[in-house]
Amino acid sequence: LLSAKPRVRRGEVTPLHRFSSRADPNAYTRPTRIEGEDDLLHMWELPDFGDKDVENASAKALGQHDAELLLSYLTVPYLRIPLVVSFFSSEDRIHLLQVPKLQALLDAVLFEPGGHLP
Repeated sequence: LLSAKPRVRRGEVTPLHRFSSRADPNAYTRPTRIEGEDDLLHMWELPDFGDKDVENASAKALGQHDAELLLSYLTVPYLRIPLVVSFFSSEDRIHLLQVPKLQALLDAVLFEPGGHLP
């Protein structure tokens, strides 16, 4: 039988979109589901978005505070672009754009279309 519905394994949530957005905080906090900023604030461990440089594999790209700040910016769709751009525009964070995951996140925030009210 042919079906347009995506296959969902037992215990998984049915996806809302055909392709997941990299600007969605849930893309980085799996298996925890983030509905708002409160859900993010109750997480014990946040993603560090990979290694900052290849030579020093122990240096993480983001600390817990910066990861919480960046992911909380992703929870507000209408303010997402200016908040994320201002996050990366400071002199101590501009070098974080060397990390491929953070490059993809900024690209998604700037260029992926979102569901906006007219």
